[in-house]
Amino acid sequence: FGGAKEEEKIANGGSEVKILETYDAPPLPSFEYK
Repeated sequence: FGGAKEEEKIANGGSEVKILETYDAPPLPSFEYK
């Protein structure tokens, strides 16, 4: 189920996943990833 959820998020907009990663990683310009 986890894999399906990840694919769903990517389909809806990978930006969400990137934002979650930025929270764990140092503060990076999220607008640059888009």
